[in-house]
Amino acid sequence: MKRRLKSAAFLSVIALLLLSSVSAGVAAFRSPEQAEIGLKTIANRTDRATLHALGETPGGRTLALLEIGAKGDEVPGILVVANMTGDAPLASEAALALADSLAGPWEKVTDELTWYIYPCGNPDGYASLFGDTQDNDFRNERPFNDDVDRATDEDGPDDLNGDGMVTLMRQRHLEGEYAALPDRPYMVKADPTKGDRVRYRLFTEGLDNDGDGQYNEDGTGGVNPGHNFPHRWQMHTDHMGLWSGSEVESRELMRFTFARPSIAMVLVLGRTNTLRDVPDSDREADILEQSFGVPGWLARRTGLERGSKMTVGDMLPLVRDALDRPALTPSKLLGWLSEDAATEPHPGDLAYQTALSERYMAFLDSAGVAGKRLDSPPSPAGSVEEWAYYQYGVPAFALDFWTPPLREDTKTDSADTDTTAAPDSASDSMDEEDEEVEDDRRNEEHDALLAYDPESWLEWTPFDHPTLGPVEIGGKRPRAGLMPREEEIDALLGAQLPFLLALADARPRLEIDSTAVTKRADGVYELDAWFCNAGVLPYPAHHGVRTERPVPIAATLDGIKAEQLLEGRARMVIGLLEGGGGSERVRWVIAGRRGSGVTITAGSPAVGTVSRTIRLEGGAR
Repeated sequence: MKRRLKSAAFLSVIALLLLSSVSAGVAAFRSPEQAEIGLKTIANRTDRATLHALGETPGGRTLALLEIGAKGDEVPGILVVANMTGDAPLASEAALALADSLAGPWEKVTDELTWYIYPCGNPDGYASLFGDTQDNDFRNERPFNDDVDRATDEDGPDDLNGDGMVTLMRQRHLEGEYAALPDRPYMVKADPTKGDRVRYRLFTEGLDNDGDGQYNEDGTGGVNPGHNFPHRWQMHTDHMGLWSGSEVESRELMRFTFARPSIAMVLVLGRTNTLRDVPDSDREADILEQSFGVPGWLARRTGLERGSKMTVGDMLPLVRDALDRPALTPSKLLGWLSEDAATEPHPGDLAYQTALSERYMAFLDSAGVAGKRLDSPPSPAGSVEEWAYYQYGVPAFALDFWTPPLREDTKTDSADTDTTAAPDSASDSMDEEDEEVEDDRRNEEHDALLAYDPESWLEWTPFDHPTLGPVEIGGKRPRAGLMPREEEIDALLGAQLPFLLALADARPRLEIDSTAVTKRADGVYELDAWFCNAGVLPYPAHHGVRTERPVPIAATLDGIKAEQLLEGRARMVIGLLEGGGGSERVRWVIAGRRGSGVTITAGSPAVGTVSRTIRLEGGAR
C-alpha cells in the first residue's frame, strides 16, 4: 500500500477557495434565537437545504441543525459542530457564515457532499452570554443538585454590588492562598519566598444562601453538553451530567450522527484547535503487535496458559479456534483483555494530521492571520471531537478562530507561571513597601489579554459582606477573552473559513484504478479490480479499524448468478486504504459466456459508490 499526500493538489484547492468571499456580513454576535432565525432564512433560500430540530433544551430552546447539499444515503457527509461548550461566540458565527456561503457563492461545493451544520450545540449556556447579568457559567438550564444536599440550585452566585457582573470577592486572611503582583492586575498563588505577607482568600461573588458555610456551591443549572459525550466522561462532577449522553443537546446529536453512516468527517468549531496544536501520541502503530496477559476466564475456556504474555495477533487465531468464533475481531478481543479506552491518536492517523497541520499553518500565513497568539486549550474530557474520532471512528478536527494575540513584550517563561491562579487585581502584596520586583509568576495568558483589552480586569471595590465582613469585589471581567472585537469578525472569518472546505476536500475518495479480465479456460474468467483511495485521508481512519465503526467498503459483482461464482465471495470487503493512492486488489473467478457484461460495484456510505462494467473476453494466461 502507498501513502502520500498530494500537497500540490491540496494547496491548489485552497488557492481556488481564496478567490471566493465569505458572505458573512456579521455586524454582531447573534443569540441562539437569532442563530435559529438565520438558519431558517438560509434554508428558505435553496431547495438543497433541510432544517432539522433535534430536540428542545431544558431552557426551551430549539436545537437547530441545517442539512445542505446533495441528497441520498450514499452521498458522503461532513458534520460541523459549533459552540458545543457555549463559550465560543465566534464559532457559532463561523458555522452560520459557512451555511450562508454554502447556500450562495460556495454552492458548487454541495454538488457531491452533504453538509450537516449544528451552529450552537449549547443554546442554554450560550444564551447566558446575552443575559442581563454577566457570569462565566455556560451550563444548560437543567436543574442540578451540585452539592448533593437534597436541594437543587439553591446557592448560586449573586451580583452583590449591582454592576451587572458576577466576578470575585477577595478577603484579607492569614489562611489565604493568593497574593498580588505589584505590577499586574491579577492574583497568583502566594509564595513566602517572594515576600507575600499579605494574603487573600477568593470566593465567587455571592452569599451563603443555604447557610451551609459554602459560597455559591449549587448554582442555577446544569450540565455543559460540550463535556457530556462518552469519551473520557467522568462521574461526580458539577458540569458533566449524571451519565454520558444524559443531555438532549449531546444525546440527540449522537443519535442523528449514528443514523447517518455517510458522515465521513467531523469538524468541531470552538475553543480547541487540534490542527494548530496537534495532540501527542505514544501509542504503538499496530495493535496486533501489542502484548497482553491471558486472563483466567479466557485461559479456562481456551486452554491457554493463564497470565502468559501474548500479542493480540498471536492470540487471535488460537481464541478463534478454541471458541469456534472465526469472525472474532481484534477489537473484540482487546475488549475481553480489558484494554483501556484509547486516549491518544493512532500513529497512522497522526501522520496525516501532522501533514494537514503543516498545510493549515501555511494557509494561515498566506491568509495573513498567522501571527503569534495564545495557545487554545486542549480538548476537554467528554468533548465532541474526541467522541467523533475515538468512538464514531472518523477523522475529526477541532478548530478555533481566535485567541488573544501574543506580543513579544508580554511573553514570559510559562514554566514558572502558575496558570491555576485566580485572575484578580491587587497592589499591596508587598505590604507597605513600594518595592518593584520582577516576579516569575507573571501569567502569559493574562498579560496577552490585558494587552488586547486593558479593561478585562475590574477595579477592586469595598463591600460589607453579611457573613464574611469587609471584602473587595472585582477581578476578571466575565466574558473577557472569549471573543474578538466586533469589527474583527468579518476579517477573521473571511480569512479562515475556506480551510474548512479544504479539509472536506481531503476526505477519502474511492476510485477503480484499473480492471483486468483473463481467460482461464473456455467459459471461465478471472476478474481483477484495483481499488484506490484518491483522497488525502485514509479510509477508514487507522483508529476506525479498531472501533469497527465506519461501514467498510464492499465490492460486489452484478450480472452473474450465484452458481457462476467459482472463486471469491459475492461481497468482498476491502481493508484500510491509505490516503494519497493506497490501493487493494480484489479477485474473482467466474463462469460466463464470452462477451457478456459484468459490473463491478464498490463503495460505502462515507465514500460513495463507484462501478465499472467489463466484458468477459481476453486471452489465456
